[in-house]
Parts: sequence; C-alpha cells; structure tokens
Amino acid sequence: MAICNRYSNGKDIILSMVLGEKYKDSCYKCGKNPCMCINFKEIYISTTSDIQEEYGLAVKSAEKLGLHVISRSQFQNDETIEKDDIWKIRSVDSGIVIVGDLFKLVVYSEFIMLRQTISERMIFIYTRKDSSIPQTLISQLESMPNFNYYRNQDHLSKMIDRDLQNVKKVFTII
Repeated sequence: MAICNRYSNGKDIILSMVLGEKYKDSCYKCGKNPCMCINFKEIYISTTSDIQEEYGLAVKSAEKLGLHVISRSQFQNDETIEKDDIWKIRSVDSGIVIVGDLFKLVVYSEFIMLRQTISERMIFIYTRKDSSIPQTLISQLESMPNFNYYRNQDHLSKMIDRDLQNVKKVFTII
C-alpha cells in the first residue's frame, strides 16, 4: 500500500487493480492458473418472473461448466427470502442477475445479498436494452463492473458463456 501511495502522483491507484495487472490470468495469492485458493463450484441465478427463458439459458451455461446452480425456485417461497434461504445464497461463489421488466424487491434483495457476500467481480448482471425498469435502479446496476445490456436471447447466451469461461480460466471448478 505504501508503494501505491508513494507513486500515485495524486492519482488513485487501486491495489486490487495493480495486483490484477501484475498477475494476469493467475491468482495473485497462490500464483496458479487455475486458482487453488478458491473453488468455483456454486452459482446463484436470480431473475425476474417475466424472463424464464433467459433463466433457462443461464442455467444451461452454468451446468455446461459443471457448476451447481442455486436459485429462488429451489426455495420454499418464491416471493420472499426465508431465513434458511439466506445461507444458501451466502454459500455461492458467483452470481448472475438477469433483470426484465417486472423488477421485484426479492430480486433486489438477492442482488444486495450477493454483493455483501462475494466480490463484485463475481456478480454478472444482464438486462435488456429496452427494459422498462426505473432509471435509478439501472444507474445503480450500471456501476457494477460486470453489467451488460443484451439485445436478444442469443446475445445473452453468448455473454453468459463468455463471462463464465473467463471466470473458469482463473478459478478451479470442482
């Protein structure tokens, strides 16, 4: 940190960005590719009820890589998050949030829980370019490093495959 402070020349130097540049395509901690520190095995997929086909695409992409998918459909109540469900969300290594037109508070709650549990770089957010969700919410989601607009289901499928493949390059999938 002292080196970052010493050579920043008044610019913000973020330590994680410096480590990322130094250890490209390998873990900064163990130096291995794939990483042996973190096991990439579970992913949480959160979607709004109006885009079930997109949910199916995300599940298929994750299962292709051998990931165990956890989603609200496995919970007792599809409209709220129960106490026992919180532990399931907190156990995942990554998350996908796909937002349609019918944005619900439960999806936002899942997003907040994911954000508190795992690195923002492991949360992938997708929404249609023509979505009618409020602009205040879009601006908050756009601040995330892995926020993407998609045009159609084929475009979404390719983006999810790309993003999960990039994660797979760095972390071990068991």
